[in-house]
Amino acid sequence: MPIGKIPQRGRPLALAGDGEHLVSARARSLVPTQRPEPALRPSEAAFSQLRPGRPAQGRGAGELHRGVGARLRALALIVASLSPATLPACTFWGQTSSSSESESGFDSDDSATSTAVDPENVSIATFNVRLFFDTTCDSGKCNGGDFEEVATPTSFEERADELAAAILDVDADILLLQEIENQNCINALAERLPHYTSVHLGEQGYPASLDTAVFATLPAMAVFSHQSDKFPHPEGGLTSFTRDLLEVHFDLGGARIIVFAAHFRSKVFDDPGRRLAEGQRAGEWLAIRATEHPNALIVLGGDLNDTPGSPPLTALETAAEVDRIAAELDDDSTYVYSGKSQAIDHLYMATTDAGSHVADSSVIFRVTTGGGWSGWGGSDHAALRSSFAIRP
Repeated sequence: MPIGKIPQRGRPLALAGDGEHLVSARARSLVPTQRPEPALRPSEAAFSQLRPGRPAQGRGAGELHRGVGARLRALALIVASLSPATLPACTFWGQTSSSSESESGFDSDDSATSTAVDPENVSIATFNVRLFFDTTCDSGKCNGGDFEEVATPTSFEERADELAAAILDVDADILLLQEIENQNCINALAERLPHYTSVHLGEQGYPASLDTAVFATLPAMAVFSHQSDKFPHPEGGLTSFTRDLLEVHFDLGGARIIVFAAHFRSKVFDDPGRRLAEGQRAGEWLAIRATEHPNALIVLGGDLNDTPGSPPLTALETAAEVDRIAAELDDDSTYVYSGKSQAIDHLYMATTDAGSHVADSSVIFRVTTGGGWSGWGGSDHAALRSSFAIRP
């Protein structure tokens, strides 16, 4: 089955056994910060659709509905066959909750005031799956100590099973994924998760790249890449997003949902100035979309590789009027570095007329270990999910 691939760009979960569920959300109102007027609007050329003059194409829902029943039955057999040893104890931090064709541009209809009363809810999650490579050495350097890892056919299928089961447990309507190598990897996940009818890649276009992706149960209206967007580096010159800031617009009962899948510069071989610039530019895009689509729900999520109060996140929060969603949790850590837990995976919601966050709906998915926790679904990162409401 062909999967919709963004031309010349990017990429993208493990069912745990019964575990405890800890509620640690504190009741708190998310108070929006005052947003200054956006400085200089990035040019529409910098907003570069992946091919000049038209958006990237996603996978049509009709293609996916064929064979859904057979695939679900196959996935059920996979999950049922997993041994208890394969399914580690898990802990959820937070409150549990229930859970085409692309257009060539953006409508101006969003400026009209919605007359709908009852909001629609949608769950959005971010998850860095960690180094999901396929069975081919694309870089030519895949020995011990090299960055790229090559899976055997068996280990690749097992890893895809593990990640697909983890995604099922996260149970989000829209998933923002990081560290997927290529089309082979995203196809493997999509085949195991046929209920996600929109699958989109943010391919960087070089061997062994680890990229962003978006999976969703909603029809996509438009898909855009920001990979070629250039913006100032604080130390001089221009820089770009380390991985594609992948932007996808969805339709939910006539309402527009806009998501950005992000993965900022890592602190390995660090360039803090570039990460700062990424935070600033990502915030600018949130502000621009909120102005263009005031009746949309707009969410950015991903591995931003920095913690609350850091310069990159402060820059993002200053450039746009946003709420950091996991701030409602007493413990919002998603990664352990040098023995210390920290929050580096985030969901941000832009303030608009129609979109809102469902209070106390944030959940962090981790695997409990002796005296601590580890990442979700075989990753070194936890997954973060929250629920949002939008008037249709």
